[in-house]
Formats: sequence, structure tokens, C-alpha cells
Amino acid sequence: MIAETHHDEVAIQGGPLPEILLPTNCPGCGIALVMDNLRAHNYVCTECGHHFRLGADVWISLIADHGSWQERWSDVRSHDLLNWTVPKPYQETVERLREDGLNEAVRTGTCTLSGRPIWLATFDFGFVGGTLSIVAGERLA
Repeated sequence: MIAETHHDEVAIQGGPLPEILLPTNCPGCGIALVMDNLRAHNYVCTECGHHFRLGADVWISLIADHGSWQERWSDVRSHDLLNWTVPKPYQETVERLREDGLNEAVRTGTCTLSGRPIWLATFDFGFVGGTLSIVAGERLA
């Protein structure tokens, strides 16, 4: 017996979701992806339920009331205390990611959720695999 597929759009709390880089076909079922349809379903495939990886910016858009996000401690930056060089120098990696708009694996800030003030922390796997650095710990403390 085949289970029914649910195709209703899912309401999100915040504003419109930003676009993310995606393959042309779903890795779960192989169906061709239609970006607007996928975004309307919060980046979940309507055919097989595959959940695409979301960056911190998408999670903020999903959770925070539209226009309420105020990022905190974005000026606190990572430093290479261990002289990490494998597989490539850490500072080089951090500088490249900063050019892409990421300065740490965790983003913290305040926003409202259904009109109630909250603190929000989101992780971004795109920053060195979501590793926790001293900066991430400081932002979460």
C-alpha cells in the first residue's frame, strides 16, 4: 500500500525564505525540482519528504517574525589559536567564508515569535561543518 502524499503549503512564521543552492533533482526520489514549489514547502520535497539542508539565514526566516531579527555579537570573530593547517589553513578558510557572508558556525540574536520576544541561536553547517569554536561558545554563553 502506498501512503498518500500531502501537498498543502506549510505556513511559516517569518518572511519569505531566501533561495538556497540546490541540485536540479531531489536526491531522495530523483524528481525535477521547481524552486518556487520547494520554497513554498520549506525546502521539503513534496514527493518523498526529503529535507534539504538549510543555512542559518533560512532558519531565521522560518522562525522569526518578519523584520524582527536583530543579530547580536556578529562582530566577534574567529582566530586561529592552534595554527590549524590541515586540510588547509584555518584563517584562509575563515576569510573565504566571510566573503560568502558567513563569519561563524552559530548566529545569535533577538527576535519575536508570534509577537513574543525571544533569543534565537541557529547553526550553519556551511561554516567549517558547523564546528564550535571559542566564538560560537561566547555567542551561546
